[in-house]
Amino acid sequence: MEKIAEWPHTGFFQTVFYIKYGQGTGTAFILDHLERSFLVSAKHNFPDKNWGDLITLEIFQHGKWLAYHGVVYFHSIHEIDIAVILSKDQELVNSPYNLLDSETPLGSDGYFFGFPYGNYSPDIGKINDGFPFPLIKKAISSGVFHFENHHVNILDGHNNPGFSGGPVIFKNRIKEFGEIEWRLDSIISAYINQPNRMATPMGYLEYSENSGLIISYPKIYLRQIIESIP
Repeated sequence: MEKIAEWPHTGFFQTVFYIKYGQGTGTAFILDHLERSFLVSAKHNFPDKNWGDLITLEIFQHGKWLAYHGVVYFHSIHEIDIAVILSKDQELVNSPYNLLDSETPLGSDGYFFGFPYGNYSPDIGKINDGFPFPLIKKAISSGVFHFENHHVNILDGHNNPGFSGGPVIFKNRIKEFGEIEWRLDSIISAYINQPNRMATPMGYLEYSENSGLIISYPKIYLRQIIESIP
């Protein structure tokens, strides 16, 4: 299988990728930290892998799937739905995604990117080295759920299958200068199901639907994973 020849070097949209592993597809993005570039996605996109396993996934470029080889790392807390992949073949990418500190007040407007149901905007203008552009959705910082050993961010928005592993960005005000820039906030994991019950001539039908509440994992856990990599 062919390998990826060139990587984009700028832009929030250009460094988000449509990926496939096994029979499942999802989203990943490139992040720079400690002078290395990492591919970041959701842990549940790689259900048969453990910390430090070799992995071969595929990334969509020029209308075909190309091989990406690396080593995958997860958090020591099993529930943290983040995967970090380090490849020896990948060059350093000047990605806008980083682990700089930021604040996201409740009620803030943000965005998340991904490839729901395999949908994307094609690189018709040939400005993205043949990588498709992700779809963009809006989210509001809604709250935080705390568990025994971790927490998750809750977003008000409409997540769909395929966004898993995609980045969430919010505006961050630089206090010293009063400037505003976009920074990574968290990684998309799932949405909360809303149970419903409907009366029918045959009795009650129970079903679930998308509640509009998104679960995302804060970048603090991403930092912890990366800093655990040898």
